[in-house]
Amino acid sequence: MRGRLFTRILLAYLALAAIAAPFLWYFLSRSIEGFFIDRMADGLRAQARLIANDIPRGGRLDNLVASYKISTGSRVTIIGPDGSVLGDSDDNAAQMENHLLRPEVQSALVNGWGSATRYSRTLKIDMLYVAVPAEGLRGGKGFIRLSMPLHDVEAAMAGIKRRVAAGAFLMFLASVLLGVYISRRITDVIGEMAAFTRGVAAGGSDRRLMVRRVGELGLLADNLNDMAGQLRDRMEAITVEKITLEAVLGGMVEGVLVADAEGRVMVANARLREAFGLGMEDPLGRPFLEVIRNRELAHLVSVVHEGKAPASGEAEVQFPEKRAFMANCVPLSVNGVFSGTALVLHDVTRLKALEVVRRDFVANVSHELKTPVAAIQGFSETLLAGALDDKENARRFVGIIEKNSRRLARLVEDLLTLSKIELGEIELDLKPVRLADVYADAAALLGPRIADRRLTMLADIPEGLSVLADQNMLYQAVLNVLDNAVKYAREGGRVSVRAAYISADKVELTITDDGPGIPADLIPRIGERFFRVDAGRSRDLGGTGLGLAIVKHLVNAHGGTLVIGNSPNNGGTSVKLTFNAPAIQT
Repeated sequence: MRGRLFTRILLAYLALAAIAAPFLWYFLSRSIEGFFIDRMADGLRAQARLIANDIPRGGRLDNLVASYKISTGSRVTIIGPDGSVLGDSDDNAAQMENHLLRPEVQSALVNGWGSATRYSRTLKIDMLYVAVPAEGLRGGKGFIRLSMPLHDVEAAMAGIKRRVAAGAFLMFLASVLLGVYISRRITDVIGEMAAFTRGVAAGGSDRRLMVRRVGELGLLADNLNDMAGQLRDRMEAITVEKITLEAVLGGMVEGVLVADAEGRVMVANARLREAFGLGMEDPLGRPFLEVIRNRELAHLVSVVHEGKAPASGEAEVQFPEKRAFMANCVPLSVNGVFSGTALVLHDVTRLKALEVVRRDFVANVSHELKTPVAAIQGFSETLLAGALDDKENARRFVGIIEKNSRRLARLVEDLLTLSKIELGEIELDLKPVRLADVYADAAALLGPRIADRRLTMLADIPEGLSVLADQNMLYQAVLNVLDNAVKYAREGGRVSVRAAYISADKVELTITDDGPGIPADLIPRIGERFFRVDAGRSRDLGGTGLGLAIVKHLVNAHGGTLVIGNSPNNGGTSVKLTFNAPAIQT
């Protein structure tokens, strides 16, 4: 770029010098030539006036003009008042035409003297003519005219023109050298400015332009330095704002997407990229529909784009996982001109799931409470209506009321326990607890039912195996799991209980029955509140549907895990309780 600028400036100087040199040569040549002719005309005029004062009033004029030619070196012509030629040093006066209308004669007639240059048809050369008035020529005022050929002037002018041409050429060379010098100085400064602006554009706004020049270039350098300083300050402010904005967008739990007026993505935060499974893809610059393949969101953005007004709605996303969003979209504008849209997505998947859980919970609690309350109410009304007198039925009715009241009490107790666990209101009293003792207590409580169902209990729990746990909570968890195993084991079957270390700080307790097992598609739901594989049988056996939910929360409170599945050996149910608390062996 600097080379092209240097060439253009130099060519401009060359063009200017090339145009100025011929004009200068022509002007000087014409001026000098005019100066010589004027000096020659002044000399001829002086000589003509001397002749006019000295000319006799009689005698032969031909001999007189010849002598004057010898003394002056000029052609001498005497013209009468009427313009007739009375004598001429170079030609026969009688044969010459009237000279009254010659320009020099007319000028002398008006101004007292006159001059003219023209081609002489007589002598066949360019001549300078000077005429002055002369008195007493044939009784009137005539004219004395002197003339000289211009070839001497032209010869002198040829040399002068050569010297002027040489001077013009030297001036041309000087102009070229001056143009090279000035062009180099200008392009050097401009090159420094160009390098400076490139450095500023590349991020080096802390640089300074050191140009020691006065005038416009120095002022321009100062302005560029000021501009670089202001640009540095603004870039620092923009960088701080960008970092702050990125931190805010990155820390938001909402997904944020900004698209320009043409629908191309300008901003997409990490939460939005995660929600739509973009991974390492760069969505910036891509069309909105290519990034967000969702009909509801696309419609929402188009509504805002067309109406230039905020809008909101809901949308469901199926990939990479099913999620529900509450979407708010607003138009963006710069100086009152629409420039794009901003979309904010609030993930309401958990809220919707919790709403479903809440509805199911209310429905299940209502259903679970309705059955025992209805039984208690119905049989109480029956007794009050006169069944008390029927001792045989009254006793049975009272038994049913007592059974449903216990069921109602267990349900309320389980709900309270589950609520306390979920709210974190239960404090664990951690201490070494022997698993064999916990199992023995639970088996003793369930002994009558185990005997009624003729079950065989197989326990493999090392006597010294202990865990750091809350004894009451651990007992409740083991009792609930063991109670389920006793309920669902086949009549006359067996229940296996096994405990062992699986690592230095983990203990696993496995309780397995030989019952019907759990359908594979229902296994993920085991542990949900009020969920039963066989609801009718569970109610008949006195279950509330909250046992395993309580167990899961209790195990999680200890930092462990609960895994429920089918036993690979006998097809029954297998429940594994893993405790992550430090194991202590005694």
